[in-house]
Amino acid sequence: MKTTLLLGLVLTLSGAALAQEPIYMEGATHPGRGQLYLRTQALFTDYRDSSEGDDRLAMRTKLVYGIRGNLAALVDADLERFRFQDDGTTTGLSRLALRLKYRVMQRDLGPLDTWRTSLFAGADLPVGNSRLAPDHLQPRLGVATTAILGRHGLNGEIAWTRRPGVKPDEFEFHASHLYRIAPARFAADTSGAWYTVAESLNTVTSHGDYQLDLALGILYEARHWAAEAGVRLPLAQDGPREMRYETIIGIRYLF
Repeated sequence: MKTTLLLGLVLTLSGAALAQEPIYMEGATHPGRGQLYLRTQALFTDYRDSSEGDDRLAMRTKLVYGIRGNLAALVDADLERFRFQDDGTTTGLSRLALRLKYRVMQRDLGPLDTWRTSLFAGADLPVGNSRLAPDHLQPRLGVATTAILGRHGLNGEIAWTRRPGVKPDEFEFHASHLYRIAPARFAADTSGAWYTVAESLNTVTSHGDYQLDLALGILYEARHWAAEAGVRLPLAQDGPREMRYETIIGIRYLF
């Protein structure tokens, strides 16, 4: 009976384990072989006065396909609308990226507790009027690690993106903590769980610009879908476009 209950619990939570990742940063999560994971987010960003624009609306889409249990292909796409100080607007695809993600370490510490680490590599493709050429690609490399320990989820990410031409390279250093507020204990008939999310999001460029942010949010995850909402606030920043705040809502599906 105990074995049957445990098996049912693991099967119930197998889909939700993928969704247990932060709202902004990368986690060491993978869909199963042949599974498709879709994540769509809507963002509103309010900026201080700058030549880049006063606010931004964006739709961010992430599509992940499980090639194997430890190898996935990812497509990231951002569609943005900027409103400028002179009341003009510009809308278009601002990012299109292709990546591979490979899990290099997995330590299962119990029926639900685990520690996993993944490497990812790929490139941002030129968008807009840019032509597709090797010297226009923006290579991106990184590592992400995720630990689920009881009601706590811990994540870390380090990434580097090379920018062509005069644009500076970007270095990202992120960390996050998720806490399961309900239920206190999983059962075989658990249909979903609520988590608080806190993220430290830090970007530094090779030109010396930086942005250090705090993101706070709430996450509900079921077996094959999850919903999220949060706010991102600057702690310190120095760059051409300085943010006042950002709000985000999103939904995720596992097919």
